[in-house]
Amino acid sequence: MVQKHLFFELLRYGTTTAISLVFLYGGLHVAETIHLPSSFAYAVLITIVYIAVYLSYSHFVFRTKPNQRTLFRFVLMLIASWIANNLLFHVSIQWLHLTYGIALLINTFVLGWIRFILQKTFVFGKTTVLVDV
Repeated sequence: MVQKHLFFELLRYGTTTAISLVFLYGGLHVAETIHLPSSFAYAVLITIVYIAVYLSYSHFVFRTKPNQRTLFRFVLMLIASWIANNLLFHVSIQWLHLTYGIALLINTFVLGWIRFILQKTFVFGKTTVLVDV
């Protein structure tokens, strides 16, 4: 039962992540078209995404009700994640000279798993992360 439940949480998390990626990718192309610096545009876009994903994670992914405790923990995690996301994106674009799409994918895959586990355990207080192999 734990495995099936975790599978569907991961599936819902992946769906939310995919929607976020489409928004970020499209937003970065719009920003490029109007000549906004990519690091600034990414910081604004990721902030919008993080606000939306809190509601998505609580209602859709982990099926909990938002409350003060989860909101406070989410904000703490949001600050740390926002900093890590922007630093990794900046390094990917400015130092490694990667394209927007590749930088987004690296951010998603490198930080996505960490965020999932922290959201599940720290923010929403669910303890069933491990699966039997």
